[in-house]
Amino acid sequence: MLPQISGPNFSRSNSIDRLESAKATANQTACDRKKISLSHTSADPVRIRVEVDLTGNGQWVTYRSFEVAAGQTTTHVFPVSYQAYWLRTLADTATTATAQLTYD
Repeated sequence: MLPQISGPNFSRSNSIDRLESAKATANQTACDRKKISLSHTSADPVRIRVEVDLTGNGQWVTYRSFEVAAGQTTTHVFPVSYQAYWLRTLADTATTATAQLTYD
């Protein structure tokens, strides 16, 4: 079972032996303008995969992977037509990562 984080802003520390993802408990179908900002505490770049559940039935698909440089924040604006019920992230290496969702 995935750890559930209550709120659209969360941080999650991943274990190198058992990578875990964090799921934002925010319905993404209610707003037209959405963006995600990704960052981490590692000294090296980290690839963070964003997965979405498009229908709310538990079937996860990869939306996109982002290469996040050390000490930087990568921001992605979702297309206006984009809708999903759930979003989760997964880092490719042990790190403390932050995924911040902004809804306008």
